Amino acid sequence: MEALMGNRATINGSEARIEIEGTWYRPTNFTLTDRQGTVQRFEHRCEGNGLRYEAEEVARCVRAGLLESPVVPLGETLQIMSTMDEVRGQIGLHFPVADS
Repeated sequence: MEALMGNRATINGSEARIEIEGTWYRPTNFTLTDRQGTVQRFEHRCEGNGLRYEAEEVARCVRAGLLESPVVPLGETLQIMSTMDEVRGQIGLHFPVADS
């Protein structure tokens, strides 16, 4: 967490690729490259140290007395986690099970 290392992310789709510069969870600039090789660069100023919008949404929900966010409801979170579990299973990535 304290080392100065690259932490970029790439999102690949059938029509284009997005490359996020800097730290992926605190995105600033990114490039969009389409199938024809056309590159567009976008610049964005990000305040804070990352995951700011998620923290703001949690605070908003707590103040409003909500048990879940309407932006990303629990059901959607469970679907995302299920997909991630499937991907991990397909690539053979297993986390150690902690002893109780």
